Amino acid sequence: MLFAKNKKIETAVCDKCQGTGFLQFRNCPNCKKMHAGFFYNNLFVYFGQSLTLYNIKLRQARKILNFVRILLALTFWLGFWAMLVYSVWQTDKNISKLLTVSFWIDDKEKMRILFWLGFIALTYLFYRFSVQNKVVEEIDYNFLKKNVDKKDDIIARDWLGIRKISHKNKFDLSNFLTESTKEVLQNSFLLAKT
Repeated sequence: MLFAKNKKIETAVCDKCQGTGFLQFRNCPNCKKMHAGFFYNNLFVYFGQSLTLYNIKLRQARKILNFVRILLALTFWLGFWAMLVYSVWQTDKNISKLLTVSFWIDDKEKMRILFWLGFIALTYLFYRFSVQNKVVEEIDYNFLKKNVDKKDDIIARDWLGIRKISHKNKFDLSNFLTESTKEVLQNSFLLAKT
């Protein structure tokens, strides 16, 4: 033959949740959200994130919620600091009062609470940006070779046996997906659904 035949990969799909990972809005007790996977070189490889219409809509709603959070934090930050500058301007007709030490030390000045509220909104904005731009680690492909030398083959035909496999012999592919990759998977799922 001209081409070598590939090994047949037997996939294990949870029969209780039908590969979704959830039963009635709770994690499936049978597969513990692993829902489907296969064995490769004594390693159970699975995709930990479920691709269902409900989960796709939930991710889209979270994306909108994060946008609203960023927009509100930006609005509160600029609003509180603008109110601080405006209230100082209304009392003294001079903004240079903000640069004096007496303004920040004097207990009678209640306007400086606007500065701290704006500062809290600004730090929350930085937090949202740092969470949103989380760097995804790359896959170290040496994990595929390290389990080849093991003499004891992991044989698990049911999900009870798969759950008993140690954590170091399981590999979740979904931890290494970027946001753009997740979006491509979601779009392809929705396209296949139609």
